[in-house]
Amino acid sequence: MRLVTGIIVNAVMGNKADHRRAWFRVGEGEFAFYKCINVKKWKDKMPTYDKGSFDIRQHSLEELAQVTCQSEIVHEIIIAASFMPIIASVRFGELPVFIITSCVAAGIDLMYVFIQRFNRYRLMRMINRS
Repeated sequence: MRLVTGIIVNAVMGNKADHRRAWFRVGEGEFAFYKCINVKKWKDKMPTYDKGSFDIRQHSLEELAQVTCQSEIVHEIIIAASFMPIIASVRFGELPVFIITSCVAAGIDLMYVFIQRFNRYRLMRMINRS
């Protein structure tokens, strides 16, 4: 599901997300939250599907901001899809197990959304300075 979602979003968007749209803006308060939960300390410990797409030596700041938006969209779709297995509890029972595993999966992808938004805030500050 994760790979297919990423492939579909990439095919549709082609890393051309508009990082200036309201949905992608990160405010001061939100960034303070990311600092409070120490995103900077743990973000590099999370696995990345394609490190090259986030390489500042290979891409402009604008391109990197677009990539963070597209990656955020992928993870937001996966978060929503993480709750679809709960439907299986109708057939198999064990609703609590499906809810717990769905919440854990969604929580992991939420961490990636936090990383993208944390990085985009910093990228936008650099873009606005130049």
